[in-house]
Amino acid sequence: MNYYDIDEILKYDQIVIFGCGKIGCSLYSVLEKEQGNICAVTDNNGDKWGEIFGRTRIVSPEEAVEKYRNAIFCIANAHHCNEIAIQLNRLNITDENIIKIDHDVIIKKRLIECGRYSGESRSFIYNFPYSLNVETAFRNIIYKFQDIRNRLKMAYRMVPGTRKKYRVSICAIFKDEAEYLKEWIEFHYLAGVEHFYLYNNFSRDDYKEVLSPYIERGWVTLIEWPVPQGQIEAYKHCFERFGAESLWIGMIDLDEFVVPISCDSVYDFLRWYDRKYGSVLVYWKNFGTGGKLLRDIKNGLVTEDFTVCWRKHMDVGKCFVNTNFENAFEESGPMHHEAWTKYRGKKYPPINCFNHISIFQKYNVTDGRPMPIQINHYLVKSYNEMIHKLGKGDVFFKENSYKQYYLMKYEEHNTSVDFSAYKYLLRLKLRIGMGKEV
Repeated sequence: MNYYDIDEILKYDQIVIFGCGKIGCSLYSVLEKEQGNICAVTDNNGDKWGEIFGRTRIVSPEEAVEKYRNAIFCIANAHHCNEIAIQLNRLNITDENIIKIDHDVIIKKRLIECGRYSGESRSFIYNFPYSLNVETAFRNIIYKFQDIRNRLKMAYRMVPGTRKKYRVSICAIFKDEAEYLKEWIEFHYLAGVEHFYLYNNFSRDDYKEVLSPYIERGWVTLIEWPVPQGQIEAYKHCFERFGAESLWIGMIDLDEFVVPISCDSVYDFLRWYDRKYGSVLVYWKNFGTGGKLLRDIKNGLVTEDFTVCWRKHMDVGKCFVNTNFENAFEESGPMHHEAWTKYRGKKYPPINCFNHISIFQKYNVTDGRPMPIQINHYLVKSYNEMIHKLGKGDVFFKENSYKQYYLMKYEEHNTSVDFSAYKYLLRLKLRIGMGKEV
């Protein structure tokens, strides 16, 4: 089921957690905090069997079933709940003894309520709240020293500059998003992006017709990329194939719009980092439906129609990578969120717009100043578009990672407004033919 109740789970005498990932960790924390009887933790990854998870040893699914056949099995997995449920059925665990937990929205709320997690920081809304414990405190001390050391190293280092064909480009992979391509390209052109490396991932719409004039102008390089869940591979291909053409390459999606706030173009912001830093992360500002059920997609603009947003930025964003540095993507988490680079054999994490190191979902620090640049993240758009999005395949996940319940909870953060994208709105309308050039 998509909805689950922590209080109902706590009523069972024996609880087995199936999954040792992020959701499993959060579930273990809340059940332990509220004295639930966690009798076993299991996972399909055999390398984890025998390890200690919290205070419980990880066992194989077969061992968990053999010892605790009458337990409630909580499947804590965002993408494979149905497959694991079938696996448990084959081990003679009935559906009545299985709870599917494919998101941790309820768990996070419970942990924040009981004081186990921090819900917000001064600068961010934590959509991925962090545990308040000794381990987290120690880890943050280590990151702080790394941050200081990184800033001292970079203060006096100047990487040799290289003139390239483009100063700023964007790499994006898309699937059936033709109706959004024109606005997205024209907006970023106004924001100072000079070229677009676009990877088509099994689209069945009229994307070629939309992109044709931009290809003829030399703005767009179109790559057909028939690779299932090929997002990360597409990014790597882009840097290998086109890194010599563009000084900066940003990795963003078609529902993301980069908005320079303290300056007028993306490169005006990035130029200060040209010879100092290998990767710069720009944070998300999340936007919601604004209560719109339906929208005239053909005659409306995403950047005009959606202004209701979260009060704060999220501590997640996307990276622009300086190709004068070597990539060290093998060190990265998701490389578009945490792109590491290398210079003279030394590896460096990305830094944020306040020159602090940025570690995905672990360490993000700002100075409390206004963001000089942000990525407007229009994840849901209107309700109708949200439902359509849920029905599409994904370029990263085999099973769409977003669920309707999660997106509805996402809406609860939308208590503010942001008109930053409006700085380009008039010119954008003129460029895409909504008015006549003067």
